[in-house]
Amino acid sequence: TVLEVNETALNFAALEAGEVTGQKYWDTFWWRSPEGVSDKVRSAVARAAAGELVRHTLEAAGAGGTLATMDFSLKPVPDERGGISMLVAEGRDISARVQVQRALRDSEERFRQAFDFAGIGMALVSIPGRFVRVNRALCELTGCDVEDLLKKDFADITHEADVHVDAELRKALLEGEEQGYHVVKRCKHSDGRTVITQLTVSLVKDPAGAPLYFICQMVDISEERHALASVEEALADREVLLREIHHRVKNNLQIISSLLSLQARTLDDPAMRIPFEECRQRVAAMALIHERLYGTKDLAHLDFRAYLGELVRQQVAAYPASSRIRLEIDVAVPPVPAAIAVPCALIIHELVSNALKHGFSDSSNGTLAVRMHDLKDHWKFSIANITDAPAAEPNPDHDGLGLKIVNALVRQLRGSLTTDHGNGHTVSVTFPAPELR
Repeated sequence: TVLEVNETALNFAALEAGEVTGQKYWDTFWWRSPEGVSDKVRSAVARAAAGELVRHTLEAAGAGGTLATMDFSLKPVPDERGGISMLVAEGRDISARVQVQRALRDSEERFRQAFDFAGIGMALVSIPGRFVRVNRALCELTGCDVEDLLKKDFADITHEADVHVDAELRKALLEGEEQGYHVVKRCKHSDGRTVITQLTVSLVKDPAGAPLYFICQMVDISEERHALASVEEALADREVLLREIHHRVKNNLQIISSLLSLQARTLDDPAMRIPFEECRQRVAAMALIHERLYGTKDLAHLDFRAYLGELVRQQVAAYPASSRIRLEIDVAVPPVPAAIAVPCALIIHELVSNALKHGFSDSSNGTLAVRMHDLKDHWKFSIANITDAPAAEPNPDHDGLGLKIVNALVRQLRGSLTTDHGNGHTVSVTFPAPELR
């Protein structure tokens, strides 16, 4: 029977003393819910009355229907004759502590589930390098069972050539130089084969900053590495093939150029030789593209600045009055795709040839300016001949082969051609910027 109750117990359930005193302790408000608690308290009273110190963790009802986890105890108080005269019941609210413990257990369980059943190999490794805990995936990766791995250290499963890499990186972690590291390393499988893995390692420290252990994650990337090696081998073969193609195309074009030159020599009329020479120069311009592509690392794109410099200088050098022509070349475009380089080169070749033939007199000095610029959404190149003599008229032969070639190639580039006679004679071609990959 309840004799006295302190304020803390009454305030917890918002009770008055008269609502509790005189009742059987197990029938009081605190133990009415949840179901079964009252019977546990009654049993505890019986045991304490027999002289036993009883202690339980029980759910007690509080104000507003709340429940609190109590560290509950019943202490028997003996009388002068050695019997039990009364019991002292105490309850401490440990709900917060229980919640923290429950959350910790839940967290540990989630970690255990995530660790043990992860699809990648995971291990907790001591600071000296011994395995402390391993999961199933790591066992499969190494071909060892849990007991075998826990007898090993990290170096035991590491390929001999990679042991020093691990040691240096772990040292950097311990010295605070790194927060973690990722590295590709080779591991030894129990069947003798080598497994290529992606290893991720981080260091866990205690609240004072002292190192506790390493968390290691390992992914088998052997198949990806073998596939990558196959792709790289195929790309290397493709590069060799492309270089050979460019080399053979260049050689064939040079043969065609030589044949045209030989054919021209059989003609007695100098005027008949001119078309052959013009065709030979066009073929040589294309051959030069393949020669440059053959000699570069990037077989798909051409350094147009260097190419145009060589092409135009060769054309000017072949002009009889080349010593009186100053050459200006201003090219500011990224490497040009081969599909764009050929039509651009042929257009520029024709326009430079036209400028040399019709833009300069035999006695005047002048400047031949070749410019090509990337203007973001479109590209533009121009050929201008500027002399100190009266401006020359453009080529009057509007139906010539050269002009037909230029117009056809400009259409191929989806571009437009304009002329300007304001200062000498300038021909410009604008076309959509090519896709650079």
